[in-house]
Amino acid sequence: MRGTRRWVSAVLFFLGSYCGAVDFNVYEQQVSGSWLSQGMELGDETAFRAATIGEEGQSVLAVDYFPPDCSRFLITIILSLGVVQSATGIVSALPTRLRIDDRPAYEFVMAVATEYGSDAVSLHIYAPEEQAAILKELMEGRAARFEFRIPGQTQVFFGRYPLAGSRAAITRALGMCEAAPGAEGFPEEPPPDLEPGEDAPDYD
Repeated sequence: MRGTRRWVSAVLFFLGSYCGAVDFNVYEQQVSGSWLSQGMELGDETAFRAATIGEEGQSVLAVDYFPPDCSRFLITIILSLGVVQSATGIVSALPTRLRIDDRPAYEFVMAVATEYGSDAVSLHIYAPEEQAAILKELMEGRAARFEFRIPGQTQVFFGRYPLAGSRAAITRALGMCEAAPGAEGFPEEPPPDLEPGEDAPDYD
């Protein structure tokens, strides 16, 4: 139980860093394995998030849904750089490689966003044709590994994120979005079958 409390505190710390100078109201938090799901509100802005902390302890992997159109979602890495940002906006594009378990790797571009007063950057996956497939694999797999070079630094970042509980947390975040007032949900087709894969290997 103590370890779970420390993990939840760490996730909330990074989520707070992502909000930066903006302080969202967080509610209905629930732990699912290595993941946390919750609602977030600030004035008229509402989002529903599922997230986990990276094994290196410096980043969070998050999936956000936004009412009223709950078919929209955003996959983001929130990375603490320890340097307070001086501007708000998209500052660069970052070539990234993602591998989930032993499946074929994805290569795409992440948009690097900063917020004034925050010591973190948010890296948004920009892969329109592959976004749904990436989300499905995140919900099925055991571990996700990202590789990219941090802007303004020489080292390559290797982030590994546990996926135990991801399916439950992401499904809950989506359900909270669909239950929000005025939400549209998925009017065209139901969500795909997202049963956990049985052939995904463990990584040490």
